[in-house]
Amino acid sequence: MASKEDSSERRLVPRWRYARRIVHTAEHSGDPRARPTFVSRLAIPQDVIENWRRCQSITTAADLVANAVAFDKSAVAHDAARFLIVNKSRTTRDVASLARSVLPDPAATVTNAYTLPIGSESGQEARRIVHDTRLRLADSPRNVAYRLDLSLAYTVLGHAEKAWIEMDRARILAPNHRNVLRANVRLLIHLNRAEEAYALVRRHPRTLQDPWLMSLELTLASILSQPVKLALRARKLIEELKHEPAFIAELTSATGMLELHAGNHKRGRKLLQLSLVDPTDNVIAQAQWAKQQDKSIIVLDKVLQRPGTMEANFFHAMAEARWADALTHVNAWEIDEPFSSRPAVSGSFLALSLLDDSERAIQFAEAGLRADGGDQLLRNNYVVALTRASRIKDAQAEFQKIQRPLPSSYPEYSFLATKGLLAFADGEIEVGRKLYTQAIELARHTERQLVLVNWMDTESRYSPETAELMIKEYGALLQSNRNPVISAMATETIKHHKKQQLTISIERPKKLDVPPVLLQLLKYDRTVKNR
Repeated sequence: MASKEDSSERRLVPRWRYARRIVHTAEHSGDPRARPTFVSRLAIPQDVIENWRRCQSITTAADLVANAVAFDKSAVAHDAARFLIVNKSRTTRDVASLARSVLPDPAATVTNAYTLPIGSESGQEARRIVHDTRLRLADSPRNVAYRLDLSLAYTVLGHAEKAWIEMDRARILAPNHRNVLRANVRLLIHLNRAEEAYALVRRHPRTLQDPWLMSLELTLASILSQPVKLALRARKLIEELKHEPAFIAELTSATGMLELHAGNHKRGRKLLQLSLVDPTDNVIAQAQWAKQQDKSIIVLDKVLQRPGTMEANFFHAMAEARWADALTHVNAWEIDEPFSSRPAVSGSFLALSLLDDSERAIQFAEAGLRADGGDQLLRNNYVVALTRASRIKDAQAEFQKIQRPLPSSYPEYSFLATKGLLAFADGEIEVGRKLYTQAIELARHTERQLVLVNWMDTESRYSPETAELMIKEYGALLQSNRNPVISAMATETIKHHKKQQLTISIERPKKLDVPPVLLQLLKYDRTVKNR
């Protein structure tokens, strides 16, 4: 059965994007405590503004935008910035990036993520970036942004060693740069080297004062199940900088999650709401994820319209059963983080379980596995997608690659259900039923109905006569489930079965041969229905 990662913890790990797609936030600004108070009173030289008005050219536009950034007067340069973006082919990438940074509208701040290449084309994009960036580095070997882009492109292509070499070079060039350190941590987490990331953050002197690095200490300690050593300092820093909500957004969110895990729900919710005053897209996604467990958390629609909120909007669309919208958002999320397996897991689950699109699920899975071949849950979804596409031998070969013990994000019941699906596809119907039964026995009562609806779907594909009785016995129970995913899956399975009835003659058995232990478990589920 296809699975998603809702049951596993979402961590507030840093975003890592190509330079031209960076969503500029307070993370990319200086420390407000060190900001000179007189800067805001300075004005852009009038001749710079007049030059732009008299002659609109690349030179005058770039001059005005550079001054607008220097004097924190971005509104004056909006027209010039848009001029540079429209004519980006005539200027450098750095100038175009600077122009995007002064514009408030999402379309300018983020490249149109919804129309960027997806799936295998993400690899083509990465290869193009590798080629172009290596040429640029020949002229500018000390350019840190180029090194970070090259490292990210290598990560997308699955070249872990090359990615680490470029990241290490970037850190040597800028050992104290916040964004370099955060990108370094993100890569280490991706490479399953969280202990090294934690050591890097813990020993860096900037961590004790920088909320963007301090939030990483809290997150990494949680990942590694280590005691959080900077929790008290984090609370003090949040209080000290409470008038700079954008600058402490991620620290506030990380501290809020820490409080929720400690059982301090009221304080945790308060901090999560505070983090949404002026949030990053990462903070918005964290709050939207937490809302799945705590409906009292409020994420306003206007917040979801901010740049880079593809992941948050995916969670939001899934919660509201807007499957087509969810696909749009998860496509954009996969483009935004092509090295991460999380959008690939979510996208493949959506395509398989709710859209019945095995080919799209295969695209998601193959793109994710290229960058993160060790993700067992994603490989599970790949197996299901290949089976649905009638590529049984390929599915069996991929299933053999799943290594035990299984990670916490990949539950045993999901593994057994997928094994049961393969047995059905291979003609071993009774073996498959036994495996599905074992899966239901292992699942918690809140997850049994998810296994059951997958079993019912499998029966409808390989043994429609048994599916007829399962639908009669459990169809209404599953359709009325409060979980919109289970309800929608049951509805689609029943529709698919009814279409089969119109094209083939289904022999209806007199009774459903279900093991007694299964009947007992499902009877229990009826008494705690939708709890």
